[in-house]
Amino acid sequence: MNLSKYFMSAAILVAQNSKDPNTQVGAAAVSEEDRRIYGTGYNCPPFGIPDSAVPAQKPQKYYYTIHAEINAILAAMASAPLNNPILYCTLFPCHECYKLAIQAGIKKIIYFAEVAGETWKGESRETTLKLQELSKVPIIQFTDADDAVYDLLQHLRGIHYNTYRSIR
Repeated sequence: MNLSKYFMSAAILVAQNSKDPNTQVGAAAVSEEDRRIYGTGYNCPPFGIPDSAVPAQKPQKYYYTIHAEINAILAAMASAPLNNPILYCTLFPCHECYKLAIQAGIKKIIYFAEVAGETWKGESRETTLKLQELSKVPIIQFTDADDAVYDLLQHLRGIHYNTYRSIR
């Protein structure tokens, strides 16, 4: 398995830690030069707040949830100085996560899929794309998936079905 597939598989695998009943998202902040993962994250409430204590339904859950990308970046920044970091995400990043990635020095974002069936992403997605145009930090859709990556998704199908149902 090449590094790109390995890093995306790590993001997909860490997403299963999310207790969100609808959308499990994972991210991995990595260095392809160092061949290492600096930090991973999934969407969840802040540390110390149990998942069961926060609303599970939209839109209330958004006020209590930290996105996977933010958790991965924070974990990475706490672990070591980042060497040309790349962020692998299971979903296209929202504008807030993209802004934090720029501030953290992320050089590129690679995402697996768009959010399936979501319409609220329109304005956030457009803002992310405008920020990309201004910052020149590329957002690239992962196209290197092969049977190993899809086998992992199939194995996790019960967890990821709602999020990734439109893939393959």
